[in-house]
Amino acid sequence: MEYVAERLVEQVAQEITTGTLELVLSHCLMKAQTKEYVRHAQAELILKPVLARLLTLLKSEQVIEQRLRQALATVRSRSWEEQGYGGGNVINLLSQLRGTLRAYDFSKLCIRQAYLAGVELQEANFAASHFEQSVFSETFSAIYCVAFSPDGQFLAVGGMNGEVGVWQVARWKQLLTLGGHPGWVWSVAFSPDGARLASGGEDGFVRIWEVSTGQCLTTLQGHTDGIWSVAFSPDGARLASSSDDGTVRLWEVSTGQCLATLQGHAIWSTSVSFSPDRSRLAAGSHDWTVKLWEVSTGKCLQTLRGHTNWMGFVAFHPDGTLLASGSHDRTVRVWEVSTGKCLKTLHSHPGRIWAVVFSPDGRMVMSGGEDRTMLCWDVQTGECVNMVRNRLYEGMNITGITGLTEAQKATLRALGAVEGSPVKITQPTRQGW
Repeated sequence: MEYVAERLVEQVAQEITTGTLELVLSHCLMKAQTKEYVRHAQAELILKPVLARLLTLLKSEQVIEQRLRQALATVRSRSWEEQGYGGGNVINLLSQLRGTLRAYDFSKLCIRQAYLAGVELQEANFAASHFEQSVFSETFSAIYCVAFSPDGQFLAVGGMNGEVGVWQVARWKQLLTLGGHPGWVWSVAFSPDGARLASGGEDGFVRIWEVSTGQCLTTLQGHTDGIWSVAFSPDGARLASSSDDGTVRLWEVSTGQCLATLQGHAIWSTSVSFSPDRSRLAAGSHDWTVKLWEVSTGKCLQTLRGHTNWMGFVAFHPDGTLLASGSHDRTVRVWEVSTGKCLKTLHSHPGRIWAVVFSPDGRMVMSGGEDRTMLCWDVQTGECVNMVRNRLYEGMNITGITGLTEAQKATLRALGAVEGSPVKITQPTRQGW
């Protein structure tokens, strides 16, 4: 098997170098529509060795890219029946080489087995191309919860499709999709060491995941209704959860035992957050208020009022002096914990807000809601400094594209693809996000 793979790698590299394509057209180098571990193995055993061999033969990535562009032109010159796997193979090699396919011309190609999930395709031209057995990214479902990892490198996002996505912040690339909740996911939280992720939703269970593998480690049971919020204590030993059953529960993470139950909101308790010193819990409710609880005694210390609709989420500032709350009234409020005073009211979301979180350095607060966007605010100024949308395919030209269903085309358009308009094709640069 190893000998066959080596021969295939050598032959494909020679074909791309000389421009005489045979195996590149007749053989699929990596299957897009297969299990992730199979696709990963094919990339490791075939795509990466082909690129390594090309680097030995051609001496630079720039020359490799030029030869792959020439290979695309050769593929395009043939009939769709003769193109075989050529278009998909070259696209997968370019994606592996560059990590982005921005502004490439992939028009008039028959593209088979191209894996384009998570690949940046802004301004790429696929006009009059035909797709078969290829994979694209999907849009966000409505966002209900977001959470930064403690080191700020990852962002967890939960939504109405029952999945939890884990994103790399530096490039806004999705790394994991965690499935297990049968309904909406209403809350996600990283453990202080970033090794675990807790999620809760309408199924009434709390799930704890291992971030490195995506494995579900344990399921906490005890609430009698949906889970609106989960939060680890600063030392990671305890977990708090709030529920439609009107209670806030404290759990021991290592054993899954319920240690205490806090009561006080008149109706559903929708959000919970530990203060950095572990002494307090903030709990939001559908009664439009935020309550501050003393953990050791279960005493309610303060009630914060000002929102005009249900509470979506609450989060403490890293130094414990501020508290942020997001509401169905479409605002984020920043509160001073010591006085209960509302310092800032942030407006911009056109829909209800389901999630808020401070960045680890405390300079930003991020909010997400049913408008499928995440807004990043400067805490001091109250200014919205960034908006994150899942728009990997901004400006991608799909005019005359075939082989996709109307639903797939609609998803591409939701991710920024355009149809019926000319797109200027420019040489891609090597700049990242």
